[in-house]
Amino acid sequence: MEKITEALSRLLVDKGYIESKDFYRISFALEVVFSNVISFLVVVILGILFNAVIELIGFIIVFIGFRLMNDRYHAKTFWRCLWMTTATFLGPVSLSRILPMAYVVHFVSLALLFNGW
Repeated sequence: MEKITEALSRLLVDKGYIESKDFYRISFALEVVFSNVISFLVVVILGILFNAVIELIGFIIVFIGFRLMNDRYHAKTFWRCLWMTTATFLGPVSLSRILPMAYVVHFVSLALLFNGW
């Protein structure tokens, strides 16, 4: 992802749309936007494929809340972030299909407790 955003930023500098002093700032901003959009699209596609639209809406609401927090986990690479986001969505969706709902509620409550809520 970093190579793509740097190439795009270099193109913007070469075309005169941004100044070279802003190269790294714009490159980082593009990386953040692209990774968020890709993560969001992957989760939406998975939610549709797994016929989990209600779960998807709940996940997006909670996910946006976590994204707005200042002290949160940051993965070191885009791929790790995408994997963690996907697993965070698919884990509870899979559990809700396997376990009775009472167990899922207890599991989610414990997960929230251990995450500092």
